[in-house]
Formats: sequence, C-alpha cells, structure tokens
Amino acid sequence: MLALTASVERGDSGGPFVTRDGLVGGVVFVGDPGGDTGYALTAREARPAVEDAIARNQDAGVGACRF
Repeated sequence: MLALTASVERGDSGGPFVTRDGLVGGVVFVGDPGGDTGYALTAREARPAVEDAIARNQDAGVGACRF
C-alpha cells in the first residue's frame, strides 16, 4: 500500500495515479477525509486482478448510479 500526498475526492476510488514518468503507479482506493492523504495499491499488486478482468471479457453490473 502506498500513501499519497494528494487529496482524494469521492469518486476517485478505482482510478489510477500516474507517476512523473507518465506510468500508472497504482490504483487509488481511499482518501483521508480530514486531510490531503490518499492511499493506493501498487501497480504490481493490482495487475493480476486487472489482467484477470480483461481475460474474462464479460459485462459487469455497476449497480445503481447516484450521480
């Protein structure tokens, strides 16, 4: 898990964070509601789940959208 010195807003979860080199460094999953710290899984940790999802190539339900 990585601690990011960045504000994470509602809806950012599941999105990538990008390094200065333009590479995906990981996937954001939560932010500190009282500060400017976000938390992310590293790309290495997230990659197997992403590759598995791509290999399945099937529709996924998204549930009720509130926005």
